[in-house]
Amino acid sequence: TDDSTVLTTPATLLVAGGASSGSIEVQTNPVPNHTAGNITLTFGNTTFTTRLSVAAPTPTTVTVTPSSIIGGSNGNVNVTLSGPAPSGGIVVALGRSNPIANVPSALYIPVNGTAGTMLFSTGGVTVDTPVTVSASLNNVVKTAAVTILRGKLVAVNTVGSSMVGGAPIQG
Repeated sequence: TDDSTVLTTPATLLVAGGASSGSIEVQTNPVPNHTAGNITLTFGNTTFTTRLSVAAPTPTTVTVTPSSIIGGSNGNVNVTLSGPAPSGGIVVALGRSNPIANVPSALYIPVNGTAGTMLFSTGGVTVDTPVTVSASLNNVVKTAAVTILRGKLVAVNTVGSSMVGGAPIQG
């Protein structure tokens, strides 16, 4: 191989006596970007070269939990990759359709990791608000929907059933 950071091959190929072919195992390594490497075999005066493409990880799924969040509460965005993160890890760009969901701009996934989770906060809303959260890496974008819910008043408690006019009320 011409680049051992992309492909790893054995140094030789043994073809059994009487056979006309053989095979080798090629190990691909995690890469940060789509790339390729050459595999070259030489027998006598004949050289064979083939190029093998190696895909970088991309997002396969994005989920937001919970899928409905009361405004002012927190949620999680979860990203799953198509393969392991390369040496040094990889950064997935995150986005949102509405800033009411305070989703961080990036999620770091460490070396050999295939998924990551990031906590995010939300602001209060006066009406239920749909938001799309996105994850982008190596020209692939995946999205998930979340609804930020308006808070609802469930009860009002006061001290006493009658008050003196002009006096403060506690509740």
